[in-house]
Amino acid sequence: MKIIPWVLLVVVILLEGTLTTAPLVINFLIILYVITRRNFVFGLALTLGIFLDLIAVRTIGISSLLFLFFIFLIILYERKFEIQTMQFIFLCSFIATSIMFIFNYHYLFVFQAFLIAILTTFIFKIFHSYSKTKTIFS
Repeated sequence: MKIIPWVLLVVVILLEGTLTTAPLVINFLIILYVITRRNFVFGLALTLGIFLDLIAVRTIGISSLLFLFFIFLIILYERKFEIQTMQFIFLCSFIATSIMFIFNYHYLFVFQAFLIAILTTFIFKIFHSYSKTKTIFS
């Protein structure tokens, strides 16, 4: 069962890089860090950002910087807030998605960011309830 998150990661990368403009990778990284609380997410964010910029033919490094910035902010506020709640995931996902839309020059993005935040919260709830019983992110 440890392969499920990595298969989902490949699907998310392919979806964001080819079919949709929605920033799905940052939301996956947010869920991954909140559940595991391990520092390998920084290296993964850097690698995925560069790879995603190459696939989407954007300026190389912009996505990586934004991914690292968001993960750093979550680590910064980890001690002040309870980060394994649905409210935190929803708010963090909404803000991250909105900023990614702004950097990718999308306008009228509030409804899309809202829907993606709801989807991210739903996926977090599934992974969080499943990770309590089994270790899928180890």
